[in-house]
Amino acid sequence: MLGCVAKTQHESLPRVTWRTSLLVFHPKIFDTGLPMAYPPTWIEDFVRQLAYSIFPQDFPTPLGCHYHQEGDCWEVAVFPSMRRVSGRGFEEESLATSAFSFDVQQSLSLFEELHHLDWVTAPRSEENEAGPHLLFEGVALGEPVLIRVCAEIPTRFQSDPDLIVQAT
Repeated sequence: MLGCVAKTQHESLPRVTWRTSLLVFHPKIFDTGLPMAYPPTWIEDFVRQLAYSIFPQDFPTPLGCHYHQEGDCWEVAVFPSMRRVSGRGFEEESLATSAFSFDVQQSLSLFEELHHLDWVTAPRSEENEAGPHLLFEGVALGEPVLIRVCAEIPTRFQSDPDLIVQAT
């Protein structure tokens, strides 16, 4: 019998986790124009725990989080920040999404129930601004959730100064 051992990319890197002290939360703003209150404690706790499954490829940067409640289900999206890159042959500064790897197996323990897990490759559209993302549907910390781990920062957050860091 042949055995196969696959070494994942993040195993070869130092186990540096995302900078959870720099979480940037974005509530959904409804038609009233009033933002939702700061996230419920359980969302903040869940995202901090989820951040231990996210491994930056460059250096730790802020992690964005967008959340809102749709009926009895909470929708939460986490996404990387942007890096401002200058020099290195570029004529002007440019922005790039911070690269990361995500340990799916490690994140599964955060769910009491997992009903669905998908990789969504759909491009951004008016209906799906999340772009490519992992989609978890289940129960976490006693709450029905739809969790998106986005490969890129959603367009509406790309100019947020809290999510743009200077790359060296």
